[in-house]
Amino acid sequence: MKLFGNGSERADDPDTKDEGTLAEQGYKQELRRDWSLIHNFGVSFSIISVITGVTTLFEYGLTTGGPGVMSIGWIVVSFFTLFEVAIYGGRQAANW
Repeated sequence: MKLFGNGSERADDPDTKDEGTLAEQGYKQELRRDWSLIHNFGVSFSIISVITGVTTLFEYGLTTGGPGVMSIGWIVVSFFTLFEVAIYGGRQAANW
């Protein structure tokens, strides 16, 4: 808890502990809420690219592999994505 009167902090302050944990892992605590023009353009372009790519490749997948291959491919890619997330999530969880 922060003491508001004199600006001092207690040793059991959760915010201080979190900052120390992040510093041990090599990160600096920060929260940025501003986007520059290039950030906004990058996010917008990424969203448009995904939508365009899905619609054009959907027809290609149906003609070359069919719905069965697309379904199995979706399951395989989903498995490997979850596996990768589990590995990196476990790595982060091991730090605590």
